[in-house]
Amino acid sequence: MNIKPTVKIQQLIFTTMLMMASFLILIIAVVSIVFNIRSEQKNIDDNLKNVASAIAASEFVGDMLQDNESGGEVAAYYFNHLKDYLTNVDVISVVSKDGIRRYHTNSEYIGSVYDGTIPNFGNNGRLYTTSDVGPSGSQRRAYAAVYDSQGNYIGFVLVVMLNQNINRIVGKTVIIHVLAAVVTIVLCAVLSIGLSRKIKSRLRGYEPDTFSAMYSIRDTIIESLNEGVVAISKDKEVMFMNSTARRILGDVDSISDNHISLVLSTGENILGINIKSANGTEAILNFYPIKEDEEVIGVLCVIADRTEYTKMMEDLTGVNYLVDSMRANNHDFTNKLHVILGLIQMENYDQACSYISDVTMTKQVQLSNIMRYIKEPAIAALLIGKQARAAELDITFALENGSSMEKNSINFPMGDLITIIGNLIENSMDAIDTTNREVKNITVGIFGSNDSLLIKIDDSGPGIPDDLLPVLFDKGITTKGTGRGTGLYVVKKLVDKLGGSITVESETGEGTLISVWISSGGNKNV
Repeated sequence: MNIKPTVKIQQLIFTTMLMMASFLILIIAVVSIVFNIRSEQKNIDDNLKNVASAIAASEFVGDMLQDNESGGEVAAYYFNHLKDYLTNVDVISVVSKDGIRRYHTNSEYIGSVYDGTIPNFGNNGRLYTTSDVGPSGSQRRAYAAVYDSQGNYIGFVLVVMLNQNINRIVGKTVIIHVLAAVVTIVLCAVLSIGLSRKIKSRLRGYEPDTFSAMYSIRDTIIESLNEGVVAISKDKEVMFMNSTARRILGDVDSISDNHISLVLSTGENILGINIKSANGTEAILNFYPIKEDEEVIGVLCVIADRTEYTKMMEDLTGVNYLVDSMRANNHDFTNKLHVILGLIQMENYDQACSYISDVTMTKQVQLSNIMRYIKEPAIAALLIGKQARAAELDITFALENGSSMEKNSINFPMGDLITIIGNLIENSMDAIDTTNREVKNITVGIFGSNDSLLIKIDDSGPGIPDDLLPVLFDKGITTKGTGRGTGLYVVKKLVDKLGGSITVESETGEGTLISVWISSGGNKNV
């Protein structure tokens, strides 16, 4: 058997943090270096242009370019001292419009012919910067045009910073960022070692792989339980809750704070607490203290679902409705057998075959529609039984298009729902049976999902008189012979108990529609 080597927590955290820190710091450093280099270059250009512009605006330059000897001497003295003061300027040169250097930082070039690049002030303006190569090497230049008092061009000022000095500034910037990155990476490495030791102590000395395997095994076992499990800290915060507990409780507020506080204070078990959860589920809660070194550090709540047993009984109730359905179908089947027997005795064999096919197809369609869309066994059995009863009364029984109800999709007491639906359908059949109308229809709509249920019973009976509508659900009120039986009082009580609403729409001579809306959230808006 191959054993997977355990990954050391210190090694894992150190490697992860070092790689992450190195990657992020590298990106930040590169971006910062690029930004700072561009910023330095812009500052250098701005500085060169400012110096060139200031010199070009000086009266000394005007006198020098207009052959004023005294002005030239004063300007040369001023520029020499200015050059010594400016640290980011290597060369200052003043050139007349005829190409003679009237001033140069290197006195050997004064009076010589300027053989460098002639500035193009026409396209670049009176002041601009550019890169070029001069007697001192590769450099960054700023040109500034000089004009006399009449606005005539008389020469230009050239201010230079050598690229070697620019590269020195850039190099300092890069070195500072690299040093900062190295210090940050070393700091991250030190912090990762301390963090790994602290985490390992919190894991009780286990390595992450071992602890993860233990957690996975525990989680699988707890999630496979039929009982709900909730772990609560001493601060009354939920630390763990398995899926069964979520299904039963719906909301952790269903667990009483009083019981939790009592277990935390006494360290004793509390067993057999019966509750009804937020979603209506009946459950039994058992509380156990969680101890560490004889100190209570939390509470374990184990939850058993009592509704499972109730659902089994309700499924048996559905069997009773199936028995009623079979009894009614047996009576209906006997009548159809008499028809078939008569057709055979009359030797109408083709008609007998056709009758059998029609009856079979009709039954299959009716049953398949109910069983296909109504997956809750007790409700489906009830509808099949009522359908058979309607056939005996010569009433067309139909399931409304779009009806749907999945098994266990709602958490309402099934006995109450069966009573509500059964009474409403029975009342409709009683109402229709009292009339002599040719069209006798009952349409049942059941729409259940997400703990909400809409029930609609629409019939073609005689309707309910307007004077009975306000008191229709009062105890002792009956509309037999005028549209409804006596079960509406019971229906109304059950709907109110479930927090639902019931509405009646009726028109005398046309029929009645009763709608029931029930929602676990208490929203009664249809």
